[in-house]
Amino acid sequence: MKKNFRNLRVNFAACHRVIDDVSSLKRIGAGHDGVVYFDGDYAIKIFKGDIDTLLKKDLMTYRKALLFSKMNLKRIISPIDVLLNDDGVYCGYPMKYIDCDSSKSMYDYSCDLLVNSIYDLQSDFANLSSRGLEAIDINMGSYLLDSSDFLYLCDADKYKEVAKDTVRDRNISHLNYAIARFLGTKMFPDLVKDRNDYVKKSSNNRLYLNGIERQIVNGGYSSVGEYLDDVRGTLIKKR
Repeated sequence: MKKNFRNLRVNFAACHRVIDDVSSLKRIGAGHDGVVYFDGDYAIKIFKGDIDTLLKKDLMTYRKALLFSKMNLKRIISPIDVLLNDDGVYCGYPMKYIDCDSSKSMYDYSCDLLVNSIYDLQSDFANLSSRGLEAIDINMGSYLLDSSDFLYLCDADKYKEVAKDTVRDRNISHLNYAIARFLGTKMFPDLVKDRNDYVKKSSNNRLYLNGIERQIVNGGYSSVGEYLDDVRGTLIKKR
């Protein structure tokens, strides 16, 4: 059944808040499954098109949105509630709003902030694993930096539900990949083979993230750029 919710009144399931007319809100983005609005507090994703077809693709299903809403994720942008129309039909979800600053350079990111990002993401990924959610399809469009240089991951709608007893090791590899891809792109902006080699080796190294912390602490680097320049020089010398 085709349902277009963009002009309808929506209700927050948990906090009993109501948005009378979503179309009156500021539109801030759009994707394959819906439109994102800003209501002054949250980013509001409203599904578009054939809702039944969208949910069959296992994007942000009602069950998955409820799982996310019960987690206190610090750096993964995900549902904090579910939205229902006046007929009680699931039509979208609210997320934390991130004020992104595209002018910021990750090279100027402090090493302390990088280590804190890693700690927080390790906690978030452990939380995902405990709920049976696998963080798949992380790519360069999955990263957000806000105006305070706080690193986030987005596009959690693509994460999938899997058996809890099988997901932990895969999520460790996915997190390694996320950090390695983020850093490797800055480290090797023009050297695709070197970047891909770095990401592949890092993803398969269970001690990769602990190694970053150790290198930063022992190296006394003042910025991520200084750290990456040193790592790049070391790797190139080993060829």
